[in-house]
Amino acid sequence: KGEPEVMDASSASASDPAPTAAAAAAAAEPEPEEDYRLVAFEVYRDAIAATADGAGGGGKKPALPEAAYVSLLRISSAMGDIPECRRLLAELKERGEVARLRTYIPLLEALVAANDVEGAFGVWSEIVADQIELTESEYVLLLKVCTACGDATRASEALSGMAEDVLRPCLDGTWEALTAWFSAPCATGDSAAPAGTGTSAVSSASSSFYTLPTGTAESGASSL
Repeated sequence: KGEPEVMDASSASASDPAPTAAAAAAAAEPEPEEDYRLVAFEVYRDAIAATADGAGGGGKKPALPEAAYVSLLRISSAMGDIPECRRLLAELKERGEVARLRTYIPLLEALVAANDVEGAFGVWSEIVADQIELTESEYVLLLKVCTACGDATRASEALSGMAEDVLRPCLDGTWEALTAWFSAPCATGDSAAPAGTGTSAVSSASSSFYTLPTGTAESGASSL
């Protein structure tokens, strides 16, 4: 009988299916998806550049419609980029587009998430100046930032506005926001409330907002 055939290392490696399988698995891995937020702003910059030569009516005509600006505002808001939200909103107005409530909401949401009560109420003033009425959702946002910052004076303004503009609160988040506010130290008059909350500035006309009636949250909100 002859000697058994001996395979050298290179032959064994070539016949081993493991490296081939590993290479196939690596090739099958999907490439990372491009961030849609970056793509959106690339499209935005291209649209702005397309009208930079004056084709946009001397800068008066928007390079993008209001709806496109709203999408960019929502992206910036989700990223917590308040300066970019303000810039986009200002640019939209400068280009002659009329701002709507939905145009302001992303900036308002970003300011509330950042616990910027002064900025949030500043946006409310801008909305009112544009003769736009807030809905229940926006009043809830204002009440939330007042609760987070312990600002009783501005909470009184928000509750009064809600009482005038919202005939019958119906959103689930409204009851939660009302319960959170009426349970807050600055609303109950707790001496442990942080200094500078403005509790003493709350008018007697709106003092009824700061006592949560016994019973369910719904019954407490019915006073609105």
